Amino acid sequence: MKIKILILFLLSVASISYSADFKKIRTNKISPLSDGFNSSSVSVKPSAFSALSEFNLKNSVSGSWRVKFEKNGAYPEILAGDKTKVYGLSVQKAFSSFLSENKSFLGILPDDLKKEREISFAGMSHIEYKQYYKGLPVEFSSVKGHFDKEGRLTLYRARYYRDINLDINPSFSSSFAENTVRSDAGNFLKSKEELVVFPKEDGNFYLAWKITGRGGKGAQRGLWVYYVDAHSGNILFSYDDTRYACTSPYNVSTGTVKGYVYDISPIPTGTSDLREDFWQPKILANLDNQYVWVGNVNNRVITGVSNGASSGTGEYCSNSNARVFSLLQGPYFAVSRFMAPSSYFTNGSASWTTKSTPVSSPNPYSNNATYDYNVLIDDNWTDINRSFAFGAPIFSSFRAGSMDTCGGALDSDHLEISSGTYRTAYYIGNKNNFLGALTPYFGYKLRLKTDSSGVYSGFSVSVSSYMTIANASASNATGSIIWSTTTNLRDGNGGEVNAFYHLNKAKSYFDLFNKNPNGIEKPINIDKQIPVMTQVFSDVMNDYCVDANYSMWNAFYDLQDDYIFLGRGPMDVYGSYRDFALDGTIIRHEYIHLIVNRIYPIINFGEFGAISEALADYFALSSFWNEGKTSLKGLGNFIGQGEGAARDISTSVKKIPDDWVGQVHDDSLILSPALYKIRLDPTYSLGNVSNNATFNGLPRADVYVFSAIFYFPDNFTNFLEAVLDSCRNLEGAVCDATLQNKIKNAFAAHGIYPAASQSYSDKYEPNNGPQWATNFSTFSSLAAFIDYSGDLDYYSIPLNEGLFVANMTLPQGSVSQMYHGYSLFLFDQNRNYLVESVPEIYSCPPSPGSKECLTLSQTNSLSYNITVPGRYYLMVSAAPSEYGGNSADYNSSKPYILSWQGNIKGSAQAWLYSSALDADEFRFRVKYPKFEYIASPASATWTSGAEVKFSYARLLDHNKSPIPLTETNNSSSYMEVSYTPYYSLDSQNNPIIEGRVRLKSGFAARYPAIGTVYLEIFGTNHMWDLAKASNTVSLGITDALSLTTNKSDFTVYNNIINSSNSKTYLKYDAQGAGDLSIKVYTASGHIVKTIYKGQISAGKGTFEWDGTNENGSKVASGIYFIKTEGPGINKVERVAIIR
Repeated sequence: MKIKILILFLLSVASISYSADFKKIRTNKISPLSDGFNSSSVSVKPSAFSALSEFNLKNSVSGSWRVKFEKNGAYPEILAGDKTKVYGLSVQKAFSSFLSENKSFLGILPDDLKKEREISFAGMSHIEYKQYYKGLPVEFSSVKGHFDKEGRLTLYRARYYRDINLDINPSFSSSFAENTVRSDAGNFLKSKEELVVFPKEDGNFYLAWKITGRGGKGAQRGLWVYYVDAHSGNILFSYDDTRYACTSPYNVSTGTVKGYVYDISPIPTGTSDLREDFWQPKILANLDNQYVWVGNVNNRVITGVSNGASSGTGEYCSNSNARVFSLLQGPYFAVSRFMAPSSYFTNGSASWTTKSTPVSSPNPYSNNATYDYNVLIDDNWTDINRSFAFGAPIFSSFRAGSMDTCGGALDSDHLEISSGTYRTAYYIGNKNNFLGALTPYFGYKLRLKTDSSGVYSGFSVSVSSYMTIANASASNATGSIIWSTTTNLRDGNGGEVNAFYHLNKAKSYFDLFNKNPNGIEKPINIDKQIPVMTQVFSDVMNDYCVDANYSMWNAFYDLQDDYIFLGRGPMDVYGSYRDFALDGTIIRHEYIHLIVNRIYPIINFGEFGAISEALADYFALSSFWNEGKTSLKGLGNFIGQGEGAARDISTSVKKIPDDWVGQVHDDSLILSPALYKIRLDPTYSLGNVSNNATFNGLPRADVYVFSAIFYFPDNFTNFLEAVLDSCRNLEGAVCDATLQNKIKNAFAAHGIYPAASQSYSDKYEPNNGPQWATNFSTFSSLAAFIDYSGDLDYYSIPLNEGLFVANMTLPQGSVSQMYHGYSLFLFDQNRNYLVESVPEIYSCPPSPGSKECLTLSQTNSLSYNITVPGRYYLMVSAAPSEYGGNSADYNSSKPYILSWQGNIKGSAQAWLYSSALDADEFRFRVKYPKFEYIASPASATWTSGAEVKFSYARLLDHNKSPIPLTETNNSSSYMEVSYTPYYSLDSQNNPIIEGRVRLKSGFAARYPAIGTVYLEIFGTNHMWDLAKASNTVSLGITDALSLTTNKSDFTVYNNIINSSNSKTYLKYDAQGAGDLSIKVYTASGHIVKTIYKGQISAGKGTFEWDGTNENGSKVASGIYFIKTEGPGINKVERVAIIR
């Protein structure tokens, strides 16, 4: 049933005719209930801007309040984007204080308000007041406040009516009003009456009887709310609160869309060795969220959608009188066949025509390029009374990229077909003479995108094929669609419609808990369309996936380009293809990869990759459990290959580290059974949410696990910690010891324990993953361990442009002169793989079992030319397993030695904002990773994709060693934050954090030798202080900065170089810019070394001399003279060297 709230205005008490105007009358006017939908512009008064500026100055954390003003332009309707000062922990007292203190700015009289409701969850408190006039409620009014756990208001919303002047004594009784309603509606059974103030659209206010009840005849029957003027007796306003779908006779083109699909898969359980005759029968299912075009491509409706959600009816309706046409496309998915024409439907008179549209790419094309070609099909159908339906390119040749039969991308060059904002199809490989995907628009775009390796011949299109239909009246008798292999489908096995059905079912399932307890924005955007290709074939044979027709034996979601490929699969012994598009468990599994990617990017390696696969398995199955299919415990039973390998997550007893093998699907069976336990196992099941209004009634396991993803977990331990923290944040006191112990015990059954209960040889652990990466910015070498099977060590380093080199000395193995074959990997801050260094492995037995993978080389080195300043992750791994993951090798008693060299300066930027002696203020900016999520269900503070927040800044000396007592998060520091850091974009639209810091009085006296300094910016991520205390990382280090001085001078510190003091420090003060020369001389006047010669800016600077000459050799004992000439400086200092 298609649901809509239908609103009715009556101009008199006359009855409504039962005509085609019925629905139009119900919906032809906007009511006061929907003021928020009015689109008229607001002229804001200057006084309102002034009041907002004053509010921003006095009552904000970062001065960034955003406001939506009321229609009068005088007072705010919404305040968002910042936080107020702390008002207290009692939300009612806090909101009352806020309203009273800001009543002039808000234009509200607090005495006119009464509390309607109050609720607290997920660390937030929410309160709503209703406006009253002389004791009577004012309809549609509300004043809402949202407070964080510290008592700061974070969001304000109000609909408040002013200048009410009414006689509140009614001229007649409610019984009279009820009779008026009955005369209008016919049969009427009153359920409620109330005297209210009714604000009308014309700005006037009325005393009204509000009468609610069921009534009406025939098409009018519904749940009606009437407002009757309590003085005149006229009906002011009424609306039907019943939901309707495709109300006839106003909608003249109607129908339903259905498809024959597999409820789960052809063989969901049991033995998979079955002929097609014994596969499960298909079911006829309603298809929601499919586009149906009515008459022409500009008139489109969506099936089965009611109030923004799927209704399950597959129904469509339109008030246009025309024939219809359709594809297996909708707002969320566009399904096409990879090798052959797509399926389509029309009940009109179809005609296919070709049009010359010559277009081709360069042959060969270039690397790292994007080629766009817009193709327009000229109108030659209007004059013959026809309408355009679909168009598609006919490729005479196509060669771009390469993919093997196991689904491995050998070269990721590809072609995309799109129309407007909708992406229809993706192609890769070697194909000729085929019709591309159909697009329901007069034109389409071909985009050829190439990578850095390998070039091919590209594509050539000479003509386009397109379909038109004759303009004709609707035929509802033929307007319903059934997608089956005997009607409309052209793929032979129904894979197209099966994929479309299961993807939309999975999407509807996630709509249940893709909700934000802390605001109105959904946590992730799953409402954009993605292309889905079925029956995918490859162009290169892989020895593990041999198929005479090059069928791809896999399915995958492409994280970078956002599309889904479903291979045609292997052929079974009976001659039937095990098509991945026929298995709903695999289709939904791939969709979950999309869901995770909408939150954060994963590294498909180690525990991080196993988490991704475990989530995909768990949520794919849970979406079926949500449909009542709780007996389904595994997926992939029909396929048995690649992503379709059968996995039963209810029976696995695998544990970390004992059962680690280094293959993400196999290793996912360590985590996914723990998730199954907290969902369906009676011993561990968490039941349903009961203390969070957003999620009440939903399975706790689903909600907690979904919320946990927003902590960006990257190992099994911090995934457990994220689930526990989600429990505490989302349900507060309900998340007691009993509930938490169920979670802990379920994970412990698979060797996964809270971080606090684990011990490591490595002092840097836990650091298995980017979220717990060890900060490696201010020390250049360390000794650490691969502590257990499956362990990875991540190190975070901010780098500027230039060559980066990492060197690792490998620990001795159990065989003489052989070493553990540890490998090095480098990723950028967005988790993109850059380079790896894997030593030649001499011996590596299969896992699990022997834990040693050995090499003859004692060292391993990695180098990479950094071209983009930012933060990078260096990963240390055991040698690769036979599956390409990290093997089970480890050694917790013998360390590896890791060192690095690279350009760390300039990975952040800073400049002097205001100069003052001992009070310099610096403005800084530093890049940060921004991912796809919009808001976090478990935290109101994580929004807009940010991975990190500013934590603190500190100063480094000229050697880039930390200067004590300069951390801005230390109350005793000599530096403070002077302007709260905020998120912004630089000129290239890179996400950055900007802010300002300022020196405090006493710095110069405390550090007289300090001249040149560097500013280092630190951040915290979504796992900050969650089980791993204070895991801050350096976001970047600036270039050298000079401090302000009030003199011109040169001073030597530590002017005796001996065995305990290897250097002397040279500090200059210059009040102006100019040339500076610092040279060392012997007592006889011979030059020993030029320490510096060049330009300087005004301020302080620091150099050092280590007692060596120009060749780097140590000079003899004696007295040396350091002569300095510069802006206002001409001075000689002495240094003694004692060898």
